Amino acid sequence: MCNGIMIGSNSAFNATSGTTTQCVCAGNAQECIALLVPLVRGSFHALDGLMAACRSDTGTWSGRAAELFHERLQAMEPRASACMQTLQMLDGLLSAM
Repeated sequence: MCNGIMIGSNSAFNATSGTTTQCVCAGNAQECIALLVPLVRGSFHALDGLMAACRSDTGTWSGRAAELFHERLQAMEPRASACMQTLQMLDGLLSAM
């Protein structure tokens, strides 16, 4: 049994009455959503910094901004892949219900 995670008003989506696998999957999906919000915001901040650097003097600033943006995207890659796998698993479980 789950610790009261609700993922919908329909009883079929009520993780309190679901299996342990359904409960873990629902919890992981919620955790993924919580992780994605700051990652998306961070990518927008990186883009803003890159655009600002390119508008200003060319040379070292724009090159460094591009490097920082590339590093940020590389850091996001493993989390984005893991999140996609979790969401696909959740979709499969909910479809089977």
